[in-house]
Amino acid sequence: MARKKAIADLASLHNYDLMNKADNGSTEALELLATRCKENPSGLLFIGDMARNARDSRIRQMMGDKAEGSQLVLQKKTADIVKSVAGNEPNPLERLLAERIGMCWLDVQHHECLYAQTNNERTHEWRSRMLDRAHNRYMSAIKTFATVRRLNLPIVQVNIPEKQINTVGPGALATPQGEGDRQSRSA
Repeated sequence: MARKKAIADLASLHNYDLMNKADNGSTEALELLATRCKENPSGLLFIGDMARNARDSRIRQMMGDKAEGSQLVLQKKTADIVKSVAGNEPNPLERLLAERIGMCWLDVQHHECLYAQTNNERTHEWRSRMLDRAHNRYMSAIKTFATVRRLNLPIVQVNIPEKQINTVGPGALATPQGEGDRQSRSA
């Protein structure tokens, strides 16, 4: 009876508070959180979105905890960059790479600001190296995204027991006309 009351009390909690209780050892909270994940996985995505959490953490570090307005503007700017890089219908890999480009862009901007504020020669050299590293990561992310986009890789599902290969999406490989019909008849 006490267990049912504990679960009923937890049911009224917001997902984030429920997650904190589960993190602190509450088995009832963990069970309820697992049920919510099964019933509505997209409802909990904001909690488990590590890329977003990392970006927001980085912005808080850059702007300070009290600069909430500046944080909000920078979050919006970074999200706009990610959206413009990803395009209208990115595949999952393109979306992940676009998020990485947004994070790297943020890092480059942060190091540019720190570099510009440096007046000590030793610190200036160290910040220059940090900026170079951030820029290299940024360019690497852009290059990888461009390569993936240029290759336009198909989404492939291989079903071994039936020896069947399905390609789906914008990069699906087209078979010459009529050839696919012969293959399906001979199988």
